[in-house]
Amino acid sequence: MTPGTSLQDELLTYIVDDFVDVELDAELDRDSDLLTSGIVDSLGVMRLVRLVEERSGIRIPPEDITIQHFLTVGRICDYVVQRTADSGLAEHSTAS
Repeated sequence: MTPGTSLQDELLTYIVDDFVDVELDAELDRDSDLLTSGIVDSLGVMRLVRLVEERSGIRIPPEDITIQHFLTVGRICDYVVQRTADSGLAEHSTAS
């Protein structure tokens, strides 16, 4: 991410630039359905996973690549926050 850019903003920009038709651009927000709407297909999900891993520094295990976590940009960001928190807790508990 560039300084001052949130993961949410970066994901929205990436999706608009790479996946969305011009006429849908104004309607895309953190709660837009990416998967069942057809904006992002299965290959697109893998591209989003790679971007999230690169930008957040977390590894997303295959079992976490689900509609629950990748349906919307909001859910992706919530997943990253939770995964980051879980990683911090795991590191802290093993250090004790």
